[in-house]
Amino acid sequence: RAKGDAAAVSTALLHDREAALRAATSAMRASRDRQDATKDAALRTTLAALAADGRAALEARDAAEDARARAEHEKTRAEEKAARAEDMLRTVERDADVRISEMERACEDRVRSARDAQRAQHAAGAAAAREVLELRRLLDEERLIRRDEAAWRAAGEERLRQRRLVAVATAMRRAHGRWR
Repeated sequence: RAKGDAAAVSTALLHDREAALRAATSAMRASRDRQDATKDAALRTTLAALAADGRAALEARDAAEDARARAEHEKTRAEEKAARAEDMLRTVERDADVRISEMERACEDRVRSARDAQRAQHAAGAAAAREVLELRRLLDEERLIRRDEAAWRAAGEERLRQRRLVAVATAMRRAHGRWR
């Protein structure tokens, strides 16, 4: 009965470990799905920001071109107004260039951040996979240890049975010798 209880406990532990392995695998799959969703959201956000920045840059360029056209028209009417219009045009262009440069830098930063996030997610997935492999290796090692323990116990029980048989045979021989 004790052997049966030990085997039941051993089997329950093995089932628990296999359930833990299944749970770890499931968690890794869920983590990978969350990572994919995060990557998709980051890419969508980046693309939307790039599109908005592109539209803003085009609008800024259109505004600069409109200002230049107005300045040239005013230049034909008065030299003084033309000089002021040229100053205004240079200011608008400078501001537009500054805004475009800032938007380009912001876009590059967003792309860099998205790439960094993607690298971090890949590293996390690889670490989870390594953990699962280590868990599997430990389970296999434990199965081998249990198999060796069972063989050792069986050999010990066989030696004990042999000793008892020898002891009984020796006792019977001695008893037979006394009765003669």
